[in-house]
Amino acid sequence: MKTQWFKRLGWFFLPVSLPGVVIALAALAFCAQVFFAVDRKSHSVSDTLYGVFPFFACAFLLFDWVGRKDQRQNSKHKIDCANVAAGSHRAQGGSKKSNQGDA
Repeated sequence: MKTQWFKRLGWFFLPVSLPGVVIALAALAFCAQVFFAVDRKSHSVSDTLYGVFPFFACAFLLFDWVGRKDQRQNSKHKIDCANVAAGSHRAQGGSKKSNQGDA
């Protein structure tokens, strides 16, 4: 069984397993490092915001992409398990056309 890394909470993804927590902490550590590096040479708040925006946006988009990919894979896995549990006709070797009968 595949472990779910994230749980969707509105627009955000909440980590619910160890790999999800590791990814979230890595993204936060990256953003903090970028913030401190940019803020060290900034002269105003707007300098800091302009400097960190491209890095923060990329980090959050990557985090969102991983969360969405995890959601799709888990829903696909659940559908596959449901088809196997229901004993789908194709899994038994038949085809959809042969089920209609010859008239």
